[in-house]
Amino acid sequence: MYIGLAEYYSAELSQKVKRGIHENRKKGLYCGGALLFGYRAVDRKIVVHEDEAKIVRLIFDQYAHGKDAKTILRELTAQGVKHRSKPFAVNTFYDMLHNPKYIGIAHLSDGVYDNIYPPIVPKPLFDEVQAILAKNKLGAKSRDTDYLLKRKCICGYCGKHIHAETGTARDGSVRHYYKCEGRKKYHICQKSVIKQDDLEQLVIQTTHNILNSQENIDTIADAVMQIHEKRMHDKSLLNILCAERDEAQRVIDNIMNAIEQGILTPTTKTRMEQAEEKLSEIKEKILIEQYNLQNQLKREQVVEFLQHTILQSPQLMIHTLIKKIVLYDDKI
Repeated sequence: MYIGLAEYYSAELSQKVKRGIHENRKKGLYCGGALLFGYRAVDRKIVVHEDEAKIVRLIFDQYAHGKDAKTILRELTAQGVKHRSKPFAVNTFYDMLHNPKYIGIAHLSDGVYDNIYPPIVPKPLFDEVQAILAKNKLGAKSRDTDYLLKRKCICGYCGKHIHAETGTARDGSVRHYYKCEGRKKYHICQKSVIKQDDLEQLVIQTTHNILNSQENIDTIADAVMQIHEKRMHDKSLLNILCAERDEAQRVIDNIMNAIEQGILTPTTKTRMEQAEEKLSEIKEKILIEQYNLQNQLKREQVVEFLQHTILQSPQLMIHTLIKKIVLYDDKI
């Protein structure tokens, strides 16, 4: 609950950070995060890693000429080609084929950019692959449907996770369900499937009923304020983040010392990129935590959050309050 509140009231800082990132992206600058296979970051610019780019072009070309994914992946593994030190996975393979960054177009949270990623794959080849993917209907699993309870549900009988499931009725209409992994994948469970709307409405209504109790709201608000006051007093999270920042900086310094001594390998470069990315993430978390410490949380805000704000967004409510849902056929 406290973490959810902190996320909610950090929105102002998040907007400021996003504006800065947007301005950098308009200039074509790299703003952190994991890079695609085939690219590297040099002086805040993304450049093509030609050895990996040849593999990317090969994958697109072979898929366009009719080779299936398993055959291509098997050949790449036999040649010793790896993705982040591991053999290519099927999901990684299809993510690459779908990704327009390989033709220089980046669809990011704040807009579409064509000046960040230099193209690796010719657009006609990319379009040909997209047509094949669309024809084969690859990766079209419930992307238009938002399952509010994903990663929250556990089967009460076998203990496996319950996942989203989409089916087509005889009349052609699409139906959405939650189905036990033990039944679907391992065939060890007889847990019946549950309609998406029925389960989600039950969880939402039950949570609403709990929050309609002033006693429950007071209990939660008091507990949140106790945690907040302790956090403000000892600054525990900020201290942890600062220690992590110092450790990440120490790792970078050690790698730099190795580079200065002439120890430069592909592994060294990869470790440096990972360390710099981690340091950037930690610094952003420190900024957010410092902002939180400067803005004292009030009990009235917690009550307002529980009585009004959270009820207007089922997704926010479930994310903040629901830890786990255990399902049986006759009870939840």
